[in-house]
Amino acid sequence: MKNIIVLSGYLSAQTSPDGIQAKIDEVSKQKSAIESQIADLNKQLPAPIVKPWTYKENATVNIGQNLLGSNWTAFYDGNSTLNLGGQAYLEASYQNKRHSWSNSFDGISGFFKNINVDSSINYNINKNVDIL
Repeated sequence: MKNIIVLSGYLSAQTSPDGIQAKIDEVSKQKSAIESQIADLNKQLPAPIVKPWTYKENATVNIGQNLLGSNWTAFYDGNSTLNLGGQAYLEASYQNKRHSWSNSFDGISGFFKNINVDSSINYNINKNVDIL
């Protein structure tokens, strides 16, 4: 069995307290110069533009079809249908200093049309949803 011995050492230079204080003063001057440059650059930046109006919107459209063949309609007396629906949410808000105003609209609308495959009956378009 082999024994391995590792010797390590640390050599540090002794610095006097006056030398450390001189280094601290030098770094402090550099720090104040950098902070001064940062302050000057921040003054050159344009002021952010705050728009008083903000908007939000969301809209959906739904289209559906139910097509029943002539065998189904003859036996169960059903009709085929086509439908169209939509939903919208709109919001506009105003904020300027101490004044604020909020507007919103929420609406749903839907239509359907019955179609009889066997006969040539043409039904009218009907409204099935109307919420404002």
